Amino acid sequence: MTEKPPLSKDRKQREADALRANLQRRKEQARARVKKLNPLEPSSFHS
Repeated sequence: MTEKPPLSKDRKQREADALRANLQRRKEQARARVKKLNPLEPSSFHS
């Protein structure tokens, strides 16, 4: 089985997906932290 070098487009797409997933995870962690600190007013974090 011969290994082809990854297409730059494919690699860029994978990196973009990873970045998006990482950002989403950070957002969810921040939301969970806020909920833990202030369960009554989750919206106070944005204002």
